[in-house]
Amino acid sequence: MAKALSEFQQALDDHGIEAPELESDEIRDRIQQYCVLLWHKNQQINLTRHTDWDKFVSRDLVDTLKLSELIDQGQDVLDVGTGGGVPGLLLAIIRPDLEVSLAESVGKKAAVLAEFAEILSCHVQIYQERAENILSDFRYDCTTSRAVGSISKMCTWFEDCWPYVGRMLAIKGPGWVKEQEEAAEKGLLTNISIEVAVQGSGPLLLFVHGWPELWYSWRHQMAHFADRYTTAAINVRGYGNSSNPPEIEAYALRELTGDVAAVIDELGGGSAIVVGHDWGAPIAWN
Repeated sequence: MAKALSEFQQALDDHGIEAPELESDEIRDRIQQYCVLLWHKNQQINLTRHTDWDKFVSRDLVDTLKLSELIDQGQDVLDVGTGGGVPGLLLAIIRPDLEVSLAESVGKKAAVLAEFAEILSCHVQIYQERAENILSDFRYDCTTSRAVGSISKMCTWFEDCWPYVGRMLAIKGPGWVKEQEEAAEKGLLTNISIEVAVQGSGPLLLFVHGWPELWYSWRHQMAHFADRYTTAAINVRGYGNSSNPPEIEAYALRELTGDVAAVIDELGGGSAIVVGHDWGAPIAWN
């Protein structure tokens, strides 16, 4: 154990890694214990190619620490295709403030993750299930992944559940530029801009207009509630100064509800009261 800790520290020093998450002796001990468990189990089932401290620190730990910088305190995180535990289980170890769920569809690997979590006293939810099925029932602040598929594949997998993905944080290698270009050529990365008017402060109260209206239709209601709420009203895509993509499928209900979910996240995330009128009602309901 002492030798492992010494080798771990040497690898940290060699790569000049310092991070607030690593200041706790307890967390460093759990990271070291996780690696020992992982490398031992890797002799029975293929979980990782990074089987020494140098590769673990320079690749697995560095990736996870960078990911951690992008995730706010106390958020709900779903890790897709966790495999041997990177980044999901490692993220749960270094950020105990997070609510981390692990999606691993391969039964043997999911069982290993459960074994590791119990030994490490790591409070994570483990699903032996494809992430798309989990996202049909739950919503997360962000979804993480590493080496599970191209950007095009992930956009296709999550096509029907984007409102529940939150932010997609995908760890990618040097080929990410080509992947991004490929996804853009397929029309999977359409940039959508939603115009929003905001008044007041407090819990979020969001209004969605119908046809043929604009956010301005809600101006009196916004002013009335602005002393108790942050009141916001959007121009639905296709109206006013919001984006108006030419494809008919760009106006499917899942796309419109995704816009509302994105606006809620942009205005602070968490819960919101959503009010819809006319064609805005099914958007609000969903």
